[in-house]
Amino acid sequence: MVTIVLSGYYGFNNAGDELILDSLIYNFKKKNPKTSLIVLSKTPEYTQKIFNINSVNRDNLFEVYNAFKKSDLVVFSGGLYQDITSSLSLYYYLFQIILAKLLRKYVILQGVDFGPINRKFNDFILRITMNFVDEIIVRTEGSFKYLKTHKNIQLGKDMVFYSQYINSIKPENINTHIKIGLILRKLKYNNLNEIVNFCNIITTEFKNSEIVFIPFHLEQDIELCIEIIKKLEYKKTNIKRWNLSTDIFHILNNIDIIISQRLHGLIIGYILNKQIISVSEDVKIKFFMNDINKGNLVFKHFSECSKELLSVIQRNFLTS
Repeated sequence: MVTIVLSGYYGFNNAGDELILDSLIYNFKKKNPKTSLIVLSKTPEYTQKIFNINSVNRDNLFEVYNAFKKSDLVVFSGGLYQDITSSLSLYYYLFQIILAKLLRKYVILQGVDFGPINRKFNDFILRITMNFVDEIIVRTEGSFKYLKTHKNIQLGKDMVFYSQYINSIKPENINTHIKIGLILRKLKYNNLNEIVNFCNIITTEFKNSEIVFIPFHLEQDIELCIEIIKKLEYKKTNIKRWNLSTDIFHILNNIDIIISQRLHGLIIGYILNKQIISVSEDVKIKFFMNDINKGNLVFKHFSECSKELLSVIQRNFLTS
């Protein structure tokens, strides 16, 4: 029986990463039902309950070491290799790769992104560490170009594209009014007044519309959504909170236009054939939008996209 350890940003109540984990578990079990999986999680009890899988505390070095030691394969997935969050986050995953290789384990990076890497030292140690990885499968062309000299690199997709739930989602009935989904995140460059003004412009111009806030990271995003709603002149808004990460598919399936600052909001919107617009400076989002030929719908700030969104609504959702 093969034992596989799964490492990523798991157990943090972030829908995108939980969907990655769900897809990894499904696909490994589909390939071989006898595979033994161990997930490194911030909240191992929760992960074990939700996914019915073995899980250990990712912050406990002793537990991580023991999981790696009994494994045959260690798989990393998601947007782990960047230093915009912090250098410590990058070092955390690079350390795990080195630890796994010291224990002579086979290491795969599955559906990952590289960047942004702002510090030269971080770029240096990242490239050195990648030389020890057995297989690297990146999810965007931009990440492929970043590390194209690596002998074992391949271009693939984000693991959410392989979710078991995609084929079960059926088109919703046409909404009687335009539903605009906002997927926001707390970012240093976010101007709260810009977002509020953006929402007011849209709802003033199109009175038959509804703004739906969809928090992906429950702890971080809900507070931001509530803060914005309190400032809005227009009160036809609501927050859709997910219980299981897979609920996101059904929530977004009932949205007409998705405006997202999170990658997986855009990925799922794309899978569901929705109109998607990104408002972000994140490199991995730029990479993804370029890959799907939606580069013209990429904006850095909300003040830039009001006019474009008005045009999209007018063109696609209003009848003469």
